[in-house]
Amino acid sequence: MFMLANAYSQQYNLYETTLTCDKSQKELVASGHEKIKLVLETMAREGKLLNFATNQQYKKDNISLTYTLAAENEARFKEIIGEWKRRTDLSYPEIFLNFWKGCPKRKDSIMNNVTVIYPVIKSLWSPVAVVEGIDELPDPKLEYNIVIDFTAFANSDENKSKMDSSSVNWGLSDVGRNFNLHVAAGIPNEKIHFVVAVHGFASRSFLTDDAYKKRYKINNPNLAIIEELSKAGVKFLVCGQSLIWMGDKKEMLTPQAKVSLTAQTTLSSYQLKGYALKSIKNDD
Repeated sequence: MFMLANAYSQQYNLYETTLTCDKSQKELVASGHEKIKLVLETMAREGKLLNFATNQQYKKDNISLTYTLAAENEARFKEIIGEWKRRTDLSYPEIFLNFWKGCPKRKDSIMNNVTVIYPVIKSLWSPVAVVEGIDELPDPKLEYNIVIDFTAFANSDENKSKMDSSSVNWGLSDVGRNFNLHVAAGIPNEKIHFVVAVHGFASRSFLTDDAYKKRYKINNPNLAIIEELSKAGVKFLVCGQSLIWMGDKKEMLTPQAKVSLTAQTTLSSYQLKGYALKSIKNDD
């Protein structure tokens, strides 16, 4: 029980700050949003915050910018928000002099008031809720071998079959959450073995920045969590059939991704080796 109690020692709540912006100021809002993300990324690297996520929605009458982050308590949340505002104003004064005028409405809130932990993977959407009075836990002496049928991708609000290239693949966060759940339950990291059989549009999440830019004109937002999962021991096998049919090549993939002939043989061979099967995919 020591490992479980130790995992629960650092606890967080999830908080949101939402800015409502003038839709006529689209370019200013987009520029400010990108600069805020850069500041938050710097703060995360410096250890000033655990992690964060952003969302940008174009509505009928306005643009909504949402920033979600983990903080130990409300006071710490307000401290983080205050610092990123000071940093943006100081680093990009020519933008934020007018940005706050274009985004005059701000709302701070707590999400669900659930206390969470991040035992290994720090991706914001990989949390484990703190549970009291647990009656049964998995055997920490077993080897937890799991093969994941992975076809998830971030999809567009307007078209569920279209990939949202600007967002992190939610399925990668779910892989991280599954890893965290096992660790939080007291299973040692070295006994957790995840093999992810990647196919379909999910393979595009594993492109290098250069290849991703050629496809989508932006850096690949998935590379940080892929690196974090890989360091934790997660193995990614991308389907060669998917690459061929989608017009991609092995050299376009990030080094953490390896190529198999097909995801189907990855799934069958690992199950025959005794790996439990789990699926992570978009809803039909």
